[in-house]
Amino acid sequence: MRRIMSQALTIRVEEFLPHPVAKVWRALTDAELLARWLMLNDFKLELGHRFTFQTAPLPAVGLDGVIHCEVLTIEPLHLLWLSWRGGRGLDSILTWRLEPENAGTRLIVEHTGFDPHDPAQRLAHLVTLNADGSPQVTCVWVGIEDDELVTAHLGAYQKVRNVGRDPRVALSLETGRIGPGGLPEYLVVYGRARVVEGGAPELLQRLAKVYIGPDVKFPPNG
Repeated sequence: MRRIMSQALTIRVEEFLPHPVAKVWRALTDAELLARWLMLNDFKLELGHRFTFQTAPLPAVGLDGVIHCEVLTIEPLHLLWLSWRGGRGLDSILTWRLEPENAGTRLIVEHTGFDPHDPAQRLAHLVTLNADGSPQVTCVWVGIEDDELVTAHLGAYQKVRNVGRDPRVALSLETGRIGPGGLPEYLVVYGRARVVEGGAPELLQRLAKVYIGPDVKFPPNG
């Protein structure tokens, strides 16, 4: 067990939200609210409930657009623990933990179980802020251009709209390395983002060669 855990990467993101714990908890556990900032779903706050998230399929990485989940642990207003299965061999655990802090809430997100040897799983997590202050978390490909971190998106998705309104973001990056203590290493970057029009298909094609393979065509129908 120790050997397996040392090779499975964990992504951890923390964010302070200027809202009470009850409001943040509702944004994480109400199916309609989840659909607004994350993905369409049939989630229920019931222990053992199996449900799915629905997103755009990505055949190149084995994702049919369906993420299969199960509610594993519930500690009301504090902890939600979900299994998360989808794509090429991804069998992981997603944890949302809430801690009261001053007049707001410290949200801690951990996603555990990534294979550091699979480039398609070595993603970044981009956190943007919705209009009500709740977090919007998305897995993204990331590259570097002119000393800036860049991602690309083919539509005005929620994360893009959020950046246009509030440029504050956090980005966690997996390194694929195990540190001296036997734990996986990662980097969290806090900053301000901006939206630049044009060039998304070209950037996605360049990043696809890194994340999927040198001969891939991406977007698949592009």
